[in-house]
Amino acid sequence: MYNERRGNFKGCWYRNGTRTIPIIPQPILPNIEEFEFVGIEVFEGTETSKWQHHYKTYDLNNVYTFWITNTKPPRPVKYEMKGYDSLLATHYDYYVLDYISFEEWKPNESVFELPSDLWCRNWSHKLDSHLMTNPMQEFMTSHHVDKEEHLEQLYSIFRRRHQKSYRGRMERNKRKHLFRHNLRFIHSTNRKNLNFKLSTNHMADVGDDEYIRYRGSKEERRYIDQHSNQSLINDGAFNISGVPDTLDWRDY
Repeated sequence: MYNERRGNFKGCWYRNGTRTIPIIPQPILPNIEEFEFVGIEVFEGTETSKWQHHYKTYDLNNVYTFWITNTKPPRPVKYEMKGYDSLLATHYDYYVLDYISFEEWKPNESVFELPSDLWCRNWSHKLDSHLMTNPMQEFMTSHHVDKEEHLEQLYSIFRRRHQKSYRGRMERNKRKHLFRHNLRFIHSTNRKNLNFKLSTNHMADVGDDEYIRYRGSKEERRYIDQHSNQSLINDGAFNISGVPDTLDWRDY
């Protein structure tokens, strides 16, 4: 762990559960009770069964897909989530979990006991404590309403703190999606145990292009275009006949 007073030191943090939201072991497999079988698909040379769950809330259309082998016992192969905002006509979220290996394992319960000789911090009072103590929770649940409500709480606090106002619902949704991904980046960086910590500021709902303008680097894009190597490539030297319109590199 790290703080400005002590620097890097050995410690831990924990979060208390409640009666409605108890602390339980975090699974790395999705609950597919609400999934439907959609067919057989060959994935990286292996025959798999494909399961999907569609969920829509407000303007958000969410598709969860899970691939498992047809072996006995079956093995997970891939879990994918695609979130589409129909108001913005764009994907607002997308992530993939690839299962490189999956074997039976009996855990050692003593590993999960809080150490008695170390200083441990209780993060239960923080609204985003689950992002620190259990980052996988966000990606393994298909209860999209719960995730969006929690994000909405964090985003409302951010808006009030920095006095944000938007022209309409479309811009607000766009800003919230930017805030979602910037928040993920902040927490993923802080989990690396570096000698610094990141936090949100007034630019947590700003995109890359806007950030360039905030810095005053209006000529940066023009500089990149003028100094790119694109003009050095001789397209005539390549045979591009028979190239498909689209190609998913994850299948190879």
